[in-house]
Amino acid sequence: MTLKPSMVKRLSTGISPLDTVLGGGLPVGSLTVLAGVPGTGKTILAQQICFSSATREHKAVYYSTISEPPGKFIANLENFDFFDRSALVDRVEFINLGELLQTNGKDGLSTMMDEIVRKCVEERPVLVVVDSAKALRDFSDNERALRSEIYKLASRIAHTETTLIFVGEYSPDEMATAPEFSLADGILELVYEAHQPMDRRWLRVRKLRSSNPLSGQHPVRISDAGITVFARAETLDGHLHSVAEPQGRIAIGIPGMDEMCHGGLPRGGSTLVLGPSGCGKTGLALRVILQGVGDGGR
Repeated sequence: MTLKPSMVKRLSTGISPLDTVLGGGLPVGSLTVLAGVPGTGKTILAQQICFSSATREHKAVYYSTISEPPGKFIANLENFDFFDRSALVDRVEFINLGELLQTNGKDGLSTMMDEIVRKCVEERPVLVVVDSAKALRDFSDNERALRSEIYKLASRIAHTETTLIFVGEYSPDEMATAPEFSLADGILELVYEAHQPMDRRWLRVRKLRSSNPLSGQHPVRISDAGITVFARAETLDGHLHSVAEPQGRIAIGIPGMDEMCHGGLPRGGSTLVLGPSGCGKTGLALRVILQGVGDGGR
């Protein structure tokens, strides 16, 4: 089946395999929830996207609620390669909304939402992160009021082309019922599983509107480089065309094989041909060369 490429404008996460999993990145102007229990890498991922996407013209704004103060966030970031202290304030701004929420009591939620909208309208940031979004429940009278405030925030920010990310410590049951998830354009679930002899981390796209994400559990690793995602190879077929290929493809020249490979081999890429002796590996390589010469190449 041939899938049509999405015309939606997208924001790169700065993690190429994750962009592939997402079908090209996060839709601009969307609300995406990074959900999972504590310790799954949600905050690291959100911060890594901030430092990757922020520019002097369009900064990234990271709002902390009552989870951790900005100073602690920044101290923990020192361990990661993507962190750039010179980018603070001018390109990546950390703001503590905890005092605003606590000072205004039940009115703190609407006050905080108004502050985020004002920031987006006046400064046009490329990305806004709210961590932890789950804390917003503590400042809402009921689920209906929370749903209304989140809806107003998402709809007003969408017109500014700012992409919004909520980070929260949610269980699978909460993902099925909490109002944040019914209103979100995207849901990325991060999971940590304890196994012997090695623990396992993975990411799943539960929902992503206007996109054709890769299904399944995609392995995740946390290191000094930050978050690394490994897209499951068996999910790539039929999706590769949705990721931009500025260099195009070169034809193989074998009937049916070019169609199977969505037009041929990626130009400028690396292709490994595997198989036992006598299965045709050398013949295939020579056929590619012959086709390239015939197309005017060398």
